[in-house]
Amino acid sequence: HGVSSFYLACQSDHAEVVRFLLSLPQLDPRQLCNALCAAQDMDIVEMVLAHPHFNINSDVGELPPLTIACVDRQLEKLARLLAVPSIDVNFKHNNDTTAFMIACSKGFVQAVQLFLAHPELDVASVNQHGADALSITSDAGHADVVALLLEHAHFNSKAVRGQALGVACAHGRLEVVKLLLACPALDSAHVELGLFLACQTGHATIVRYLLQTSPHPVNVNALM
Repeated sequence: HGVSSFYLACQSDHAEVVRFLLSLPQLDPRQLCNALCAAQDMDIVEMVLAHPHFNINSDVGELPPLTIACVDRQLEKLARLLAVPSIDVNFKHNNDTTAFMIACSKGFVQAVQLFLAHPELDVASVNQHGADALSITSDAGHADVVALLLEHAHFNSKAVRGQALGVACAHGRLEVVKLLLACPALDSAHVELGLFLACQTGHATIVRYLLQTSPHPVNVNALM
């Protein structure tokens, strides 16, 4: 896929060129959203957002602007995009993934805080593999983000935390396991599944921790 002159002007932070191109009636508005992804300069971001035909939820381009802002860790830009009234904060792209999930997977704490403060965020959203934000974060081993998510009421449920515990055990994420294991909603079945997965993947530290520290009784002979 090629790129347009307008995209390159945004990418290179040439504000004067961007302003002129935006004034042209023949500029295809379908390229605005994709070019916004490339913009680093906040003045250019504001110019693009102000265009009368700009659609922030356009599916033109490989990834939406919200996701790109998370990947590139552009906090100021992300905050500005989340403030756009028409933004679809739960827009899904590759593998049914949302920008919120990307922020969690990258361990981008400040971005996660911004998303959690958005009134329309669907924290229960899952990707095509059935993983929600807590499981995705547990997989990546970002204990600081896990701790932040656990403050949210949705992530207090037994099923949600149990799934995340299994993921953390399977990938050897000890600090995440410690956080999740402290949840009173979990039961022996969740811990035994975590033990099974840790044994299967060879994470000896997790195995020892579960058997020596778990507040729930663990049957080491349990069958799965």
